[in-house]
Amino acid sequence: MLNHYRKSMNSNLYKNNMDICYKLDIICMVCAYSFLFTVVNLQKGGLVLIIALLIIIPLCILYFFAISPAIFSSWNKERLRSVIFAHRGLYNNYCKVPENSMNAFVNAVNNGYGIELDIHLTRDKKVVVFHDENIERMAGRNLDISKIDYEELRIEKLLNTNEPIPLLQDVLNMVSGRVPIMIEFKDIVNYKDLCEKAFIILDVYSGSYFVESFDPLILRWIKLNRRSVIRGQLSGLATKYNNNIRNPFLRFALSNLLFNFLSRPHFIAYELEQCNRFTIHIERALGAAIVAFTVKGLELAKKYTKDFDTVIFEEDNLPKRDNRFYLTPHTGNKKPLFWV
Repeated sequence: MLNHYRKSMNSNLYKNNMDICYKLDIICMVCAYSFLFTVVNLQKGGLVLIIALLIIIPLCILYFFAISPAIFSSWNKERLRSVIFAHRGLYNNYCKVPENSMNAFVNAVNNGYGIELDIHLTRDKKVVVFHDENIERMAGRNLDISKIDYEELRIEKLLNTNEPIPLLQDVLNMVSGRVPIMIEFKDIVNYKDLCEKAFIILDVYSGSYFVESFDPLILRWIKLNRRSVIRGQLSGLATKYNNNIRNPFLRFALSNLLFNFLSRPHFIAYELEQCNRFTIHIERALGAAIVAFTVKGLELAKKYTKDFDTVIFEEDNLPKRDNRFYLTPHTGNKKPLFWV
């Protein structure tokens, strides 16, 4: 695995220039070796090979242009590396701490973990924290978030607990900058409305946060409208994460990050089992931070921090006996999370 570039420089400008030079060096090396190879084969009369190289060289240049990430400063990369992120909060759906609930986020904060969460938009343009488009899996009713107002949504409880579906604003107020937050913008039809409403809230938030999405168009909107926000491209094996996309070429392009030219992400969040792919090694070489998801268990998460800039993990060994468990209040205190 390629080493991270952590050399200390005298200025951020110098660091950024070095990153640009490094990317250009890779492209120039490909072109130079191809040119030398062509010259050698000219003497051998390798006309077919020469024609092939004339096709391959432009394709290589286009490939590097397509997948190249944004310049990611060492300071921002260290911010990302400073913590591992609890997937949808530090939750356990068997122990009355549902995913993407306020108590799951409190548990993450109290244990010093960053928070990864998902956001959707209700019909009345409220930004809520929830993973699915429909609440049936977590609340038992067949309702699409985009088709109901928040006043109706807030009465629904997660997994038969007293936990409501929280607003993004309420989560930010509770976290109050104590840990970084990774916010996934769900790929919905009216993504521009989601972006605009979310950033009305995020623009006044003083804590550290990053954004990510599977949709390159969402990241492009963020790039054009909030250039200083650190953004990440979520992706994975095409058949697993893009089943709703029928076009196989589009699925291939998304899983191989060929739309990076639209959004120029700072980091790549990729499924753990596929992080050894050629594309990920190239992204790391070009300066992108690499985030692995979703790691099962805290011990594995700590192990994989040696291989990735950070990880998004789920705790898989929380106690499952309800009578031995109590919920931490929303005050953010440091009481124990579990009564054993």
